[in-house]
Amino acid sequence: MKKITSCLLVFVMLLSVFTLSGCGSKEVEDAEGAMQVYFSALVGFNTDEMKSCIDSGDEDDEDNFGFTIPEMSEDFIQTDNYKKAVKSMYQELGSTFVFTVDSNEKIDKENVEFKVTVKCANVNESDMGAYIQKKVDQYLDNNPNWVKMDEIEYSDTMIGVQADAYRIFLQTTERMTEQFTIKVTKIDGDWKMKLDENKEFFDFLSEVFAGEETAETLEPTEETTEEETVE
Repeated sequence: MKKITSCLLVFVMLLSVFTLSGCGSKEVEDAEGAMQVYFSALVGFNTDEMKSCIDSGDEDDEDNFGFTIPEMSEDFIQTDNYKKAVKSMYQELGSTFVFTVDSNEKIDKENVEFKVTVKCANVNESDMGAYIQKKVDQYLDNNPNWVKMDEIEYSDTMIGVQADAYRIFLQTTERMTEQFTIKVTKIDGDWKMKLDENKEFFDFLSEVFAGEETAETLEPTEETTEEETVE
């Protein structure tokens, strides 16, 4: 009888362990799934998708996707071509990100923490600006007819040249690696990343994307005479 009781006790204990483990695994899986949606959206620079994964703590802050990006430069004419070129630059930078989930820890039924390694292009603003300026000057030297362009054509052409140069720069620049603890929280049935509880991670993203301030006009260097300015 004692042997049967002992076996039953062991069975009940194992069942309890498997049950709790199953619940935890499901919650961890759902939380990680929500986090991976954000990572994928960032790689493709899909801001709408990123917004759906964020909880800013402010119901009126619906446009927040986790980090800030430089505002469009007033030095360029805000044409559709300009907006497409700028977006392509964000997408190029986003595509350099690689996220690796190293471990996870279930805090409770509504909070899971993940240790994540982030690898991306190390955008040195000075090096980037110098490289793009070089490409702009090469374009102007090889295309003397740029002086005949009207203002809109010149603006669209220059942002296109800069976007192409930026893409090549990102392909050749070194990569950097950082590690973060990212907390995912269940809010009203959905798993979200709270801005205030993941400040270090989102501040890092803001710093990386702030290096993309090539949206300012890169003018011809001093080698170009004043007479060659666009009228």
